[in-house]
Amino acid sequence: ITKVTFCFGRNINRCFNNSMEHEFFELQVKTLTNWSKGILNLPVYKDLPRLIGGCVVYDHKGHLLFREADFSCLNEAILAFLNALASYFKEVHIRDLVAKNYVDIVGLDEELIDKKLERFFRRCTQFDSSKVGSLLKCIQQEYIFPSVWMLRSHIYEQYPYKDEPKGWRVEITLGDEVILKHIKKETSHDDGPLNGFKFLWESTTVFNRNLNSFSVDVAIIDYWISHTNRSKNNILQLFEPFIKPDTIIHRFWSRDIDIQLDLYLDIQELILNTTIESFNGKPHLVEEKYGSDLRSRYSALLEALDGENGLQKFRNIINQLPDADIFLALLQEIILMSKDEFRLGKVLKCFRKEIYQHYNDILTNAIPLEFYSERKHVVVRLSKDHTYVILKTHCLNQKEEEPFHFDWEILMIFNHGLTNIETELRVTNWTIDGLPFNLKSDFDKSLNPFTTVSAAYQKKIIPDIETLGVERDIPKIAFNTKFIKDHEILLDYDKYELEDKQIATYELLKNLASLDTRVVYKYVKSRRSDILETETVSELSAVLLDIFKSVKDLNHKNRFLNVLKLFQLKLLTPAMLLLRSKIYADFPYKNVKDHWYIEVEVGQRKKITVTHKRREQAHDPDNFATFDWVLTFDLDRDITKMDVDLKIVDWFFQDETTPLKTTLMPLFAEFVPESINYIKMWETPIHKFNNISHNIVDMARRTKIICGQEIVYDGIQRPKEVQNQFDILVILMELISGRESALDLKENLLEFFDGQRDNPARWAQYFFPGQGGMGPVDTPFSRLLRVVFQDMIDRYEFELRDHYFSKFPYKYQEGSWYTEINFTTEKEIIVYHRKTERAVPSENIRADFKFEWDISFKFSSIRCDKLELLDKGIVHFNMAPEHDLTEEEQFFRSHVQSEIGSIAKVNTFPSSVVSMSTIELLELCIRALSQNSSITVKDVPELKQVPVMELVESLSRTFKQKCAKNLPDVLVPSTRAFKGKTSRSRAHSTAPDRRTNKYRRSQSVSAVNTGNHPLKVLSPKYKRLT
Repeated sequence: ITKVTFCFGRNINRCFNNSMEHEFFELQVKTLTNWSKGILNLPVYKDLPRLIGGCVVYDHKGHLLFREADFSCLNEAILAFLNALASYFKEVHIRDLVAKNYVDIVGLDEELIDKKLERFFRRCTQFDSSKVGSLLKCIQQEYIFPSVWMLRSHIYEQYPYKDEPKGWRVEITLGDEVILKHIKKETSHDDGPLNGFKFLWESTTVFNRNLNSFSVDVAIIDYWISHTNRSKNNILQLFEPFIKPDTIIHRFWSRDIDIQLDLYLDIQELILNTTIESFNGKPHLVEEKYGSDLRSRYSALLEALDGENGLQKFRNIINQLPDADIFLALLQEIILMSKDEFRLGKVLKCFRKEIYQHYNDILTNAIPLEFYSERKHVVVRLSKDHTYVILKTHCLNQKEEEPFHFDWEILMIFNHGLTNIETELRVTNWTIDGLPFNLKSDFDKSLNPFTTVSAAYQKKIIPDIETLGVERDIPKIAFNTKFIKDHEILLDYDKYELEDKQIATYELLKNLASLDTRVVYKYVKSRRSDILETETVSELSAVLLDIFKSVKDLNHKNRFLNVLKLFQLKLLTPAMLLLRSKIYADFPYKNVKDHWYIEVEVGQRKKITVTHKRREQAHDPDNFATFDWVLTFDLDRDITKMDVDLKIVDWFFQDETTPLKTTLMPLFAEFVPESINYIKMWETPIHKFNNISHNIVDMARRTKIICGQEIVYDGIQRPKEVQNQFDILVILMELISGRESALDLKENLLEFFDGQRDNPARWAQYFFPGQGGMGPVDTPFSRLLRVVFQDMIDRYEFELRDHYFSKFPYKYQEGSWYTEINFTTEKEIIVYHRKTERAVPSENIRADFKFEWDISFKFSSIRCDKLELLDKGIVHFNMAPEHDLTEEEQFFRSHVQSEIGSIAKVNTFPSSVVSMSTIELLELCIRALSQNSSITVKDVPELKQVPVMELVESLSRTFKQKCAKNLPDVLVPSTRAFKGKTSRSRAHSTAPDRRTNKYRRSQSVSAVNTGNHPLKVLSPKYKRLT
């Protein structure tokens, strides 16, 4: 079951009409349809031998894992390719399978290799369910056919072209996302000077980590059109829908490095004004002052980018040649050597004149005033995962009587190996105080495409920390600060009293210093006594200012000081002014004193989030109301990019029926995130939820719990007579809080209910505080239960009824509600709901319809203290009959289809029958078997191409007993058949997995005798994840 996300990512600014948008959507679905087939039903065995020569594999840092040129024969290359993928994904069973069978079946003889590979894949059936197999199914011609056809339908009919020989490459990048690119060269049939053109295009597939969700895109990444081509403008117009915004830059950068100096900026000036920065703690990459020594600058660049080995190879050139000849000699030497080997050459290509001129022309056309560039500066910033090349320019106006200046930069982001580039144009700072008022407005508007809200805040943290007044603000807020690192709370709100400013300030600085180098951390700890010995706020501020200056000398541009800049009170001013401009006129309010909180969270990959929380209340005490707003700063690990978000997250009205609420809610709407209503419901205490007894019983029947890759509870597969509400509660408690807590909960349940577990009143009492039941109201266990209850999804059901189906009544299809609780290996918890609705016959609608919708939530840690709305939407819609619909019904159909156009989740079944859904396939099987008990699946003509054993193994004993009693026993595997197999875990599994019932029913739980109802708790191997 696969989710296909319809998105263009960085290509969102493409210019195309609605029909093109539909074509890009169809591209996703058609590509998925091909990929969902079994590996034996695809020409992988034919195409892999001929494509392996142009195939390269990189890890997320850009390190080369595989290329065909490193091997002497084709068979060895394919073997190494399979092993490289299996090793990276840690699929030991695939690696063992290859080691055991590849040499025996394929051997080292290249004769008839496609036939041998076919036999190899036929014997090794496990490839279909592996990550390696998911990638192999993409390396074949049919996979890119939808992309090929899309290009041909737009370009080929008017301007025919053909494939260039040996012009097809495949690039795979493995990481948190798996990116697979098919890159092909095309050339015109007539390559003469009057009609010649060439272009390079790529089909890009971006998989998630588990390779069960992906998006597909097709783009033209480079082109060449003869200067004398009479149809140049027409060809460019046809290319336009497929060109990415940064294709122009990529064209210049991706071309081979050359020695034509006139194509480059003043390279010596740039090298002399280059700063090398790093945040990964390597001392030889820290900025150094080289003065005017050009040789030292080149040496520093070489050492930073290519290490000591690179420096040694070019040392003679740098030391012996005159300054003016160094650059040309370096280029010539890099060209003679392997140009892919040296990172310096790829960075030098960023200094091409065309790249700078392209962005300078964009700004010149956009800004209505004349300006000139005064100085340029290059920053090369290296981290563990990326290399940043930032070309900064300072600009001034031409007229002295109307002074203004601004800074802009070209940000070029490379992966670690410099094999991929992303570019961005940003205006980072501007001063327009000298302009007349009318010109200020025009100037601000012209900068809007190149600035963001984040840029406005970036201006406030650019100055040195000594000028921002942070040392005065820190003592005011330190005792109201929470610090979370790797899901562990190291500093909490109200841990210190107001008078404990000194110790609260020290603890805050110590935790923030842990984000930086060990030198900074030790220095901050060494100043503990200086901080604690201060008696007044002014003395404390003076000590803090001295610490900031000393840290700046220790490590320029460090994480510690940059995060501290976000603690200044005046940083909130733009957000406060924006809120006042939108709300204050209709609702005069004031700030609630001492209600300013800051939360610092360090998440995965050391990404930092700083959140300011404030509360406002009405001036009028007779019409009392409050609202809470937050200002969030999201920083990457190197603090090179900052995203800012302003949200209203809570509100309170003394009288819910007051007209003030009707007035304010539309004003709040601009700042209220989509998930806020779900989060407010989740924050409600569990004893205030509706019909708790029904929620618990229903939860036990419809819920599947997955821990890692094991199904530990499946209420759908359990017969009703053995379903027990206690079982699911005990299992959840063990997964969240450990085995001891689970056993305590079991004893508490048995004692409290005393055989009355079906009594609704007892369940209400159990979750009510002070009734001797569950105990504390707000625990990780209760916070998880709330997300599983009906009340959490009621909101979305109301949205569907109000927005989509108000004219067409429908009702819930009994038994279709499915819930999955997934405890992932990343210590996250994902809760997924899915429901099916059917039309209610009425006079307004003649056509029957059915649709499915889903909604999913995520907890970032096992503490369940922060809820996130992951996804919601309609996942399947069917309306019959297809024809003879009324105008109103046609409008309804198109309206719903446009709503689901932004996200399509497609249920796939691994067989060559792609026109049937899984349900239709099983229903066909049942009908055939019911008519004649001796018939086999192979005798049904419609199923000739279906892998029979794969279909039959998907039918469990439960299915046989309840639905298909005529199914021959020989075709239904016993429980032993599933022993030792594991179920694939899906974070977004969209339905009960009827075809992979591969979990052990008795081995994973141990029964505890509790009378007539056996209470099952997890065995020791499912103890709490740590």
